[in-house]
Amino acid sequence: MNDLITVIWKELRKFNNTRTSKMQSLILLGMIGVYMPIMTGLDWVLTLEYLAWMWLPMFTTIGFTTDAFAGERERHTLETLLASRLPDEAILLGKILASVIYSWGICFVSLLIGAVAVNLTNPQAGLIFYETMPFVVGMFAVLLMFFLFSCLGVLVSLKAHTVRQAYQRLSFSMLAIWLLPFVLTQILPEETIAKYAAQAPNLEQMLITAVPFVVFALLLISMVLYAVARGKFKRDQLIADL
Repeated sequence: MNDLITVIWKELRKFNNTRTSKMQSLILLGMIGVYMPIMTGLDWVLTLEYLAWMWLPMFTTIGFTTDAFAGERERHTLETLLASRLPDEAILLGKILASVIYSWGICFVSLLIGAVAVNLTNPQAGLIFYETMPFVVGMFAVLLMFFLFSCLGVLVSLKAHTVRQAYQRLSFSMLAIWLLPFVLTQILPEETIAKYAAQAPNLEQMLITAVPFVVFALLLISMVLYAVARGKFKRDQLIADL
């Protein structure tokens, strides 16, 4: 556990010390914590609309995880890391969890700031906050989503020779995922789209019902991806590839 905490602390300090990461974090806090809540108004707190913007910090996850091993390889520090007494589990899981903690922390802080912004700009509504259970479950789902993509990013970073190469590979994968709904709306028959559009008033209730299944699916996929990453993390092979 001490080794794991050491790796997490090292990764968080390394990532947060770069000017790019600080600027990116400030932009995300401004977008999710101030701009969108003020533009959305009371619905930001009273509905699940804030969950639709949780994909933005995913770019922080990409930057974090692509640097995990490809960045160490570029800086010629990977051999030193692998030659240390740190166990494999601490190195791999520490890099994954550091990315998750950083990205999820930005989401959580942004939503707290967003709640303050909504209350300040809508004083006539009284003191309001997110509904407890949907908020907790939604943030847990976001946590699992970050863990999933962190595992995927580490898998890519293990095989990439440069950060740029790892970033491009992971970015293309994520772009394909985010574009999938748009592509489906273009190829689905108009009758089918109209049918789902008619269900829009019930969409939030449907999302709430689907959340437990989404959480279970994310948990299962995350466990599989972590098992694959653990299997691919071979210290001797990584040293031989340097």
